[in-house]
Amino acid sequence: MKLRTTVKLAGEGMTNLRARSGLGITAVTIITLAFIIVGFFLQIYLNLDNLSQSLAQRLQLRVFVAEGASLLQLETGLRRLPGVSGLDIITKEEALQSLKKQLGERAQLLELVGQNPLPNTFVLQVERAELIPGVAAAATGLDGVEEVVYGRESLGKLLNLVDAISWLSLAGGIVIFSATLFIVVNTIRLTVIARKQEIAIRRLVGATNSFIRAPFLFEGLYMGLTAACIASLLGDLVYRLVMQEAPQVLPFLPLLPRNAVSPLVTVALFLMGILLGLSGSSISVRRYLR
Repeated sequence: MKLRTTVKLAGEGMTNLRARSGLGITAVTIITLAFIIVGFFLQIYLNLDNLSQSLAQRLQLRVFVAEGASLLQLETGLRRLPGVSGLDIITKEEALQSLKKQLGERAQLLELVGQNPLPNTFVLQVERAELIPGVAAAATGLDGVEEVVYGRESLGKLLNLVDAISWLSLAGGIVIFSATLFIVVNTIRLTVIARKQEIAIRRLVGATNSFIRAPFLFEGLYMGLTAACIASLLGDLVYRLVMQEAPQVLPFLPLLPRNAVSPLVTVALFLMGILLGLSGSSISVRRYLR
């Protein structure tokens, strides 16, 4: 299809939308509200995922070394574990000095113990939070490991929360997409019905299905992109306000900066708008082009 023809058909799609402006505005408003909800879920998911990774960096996966085990051999084995991005070693002497500093004046009590009871310890850094349980299990099976400890309960609750939000977002996205698709289909179907005679005449004079379908595709595309644009702007505004208030209300919760969240949400909404508009239009016109 030539560029000139494409521009003409795009203009025809805009004319169709203006001719039924009341219905079009209603459809765009409903789609925008749906997209705002989708964007809200995306913002929550991105920040929860960031929180889980932040926790992974703060959680210390400690590997206590059995007495007499080879530190060099065990270090080599730990570094080879999938998901381990780095490790530090705390010797039993360093651990004892640290404990003495924490005890302060009560450090003299350690002299009653006699020899140093603390083990050599490896502190592992893991790439992602969900990898920690697997790394801990693998480390436990290595020779020379006495015990592996980490915040199992706290990490488990956080990962379960992230999974729940992920599945809820997916299920909610499917429901919202289906509902908004229904709205787009029926909005454009009314336009198709109103121009059914014109479509029949075009077919009689030899117009191709693509030529007839194009204005309706553009109409759906305009609705999807308009809704995505409005939802993105409102979502960014709300997130900006949240970023301003969050440090006072939830100082312990690390939020991603706007430039890390808004672009991703905007791209996702525009892609959803394009898919929704084109698929809804195609479904509406299909039965009249058979």
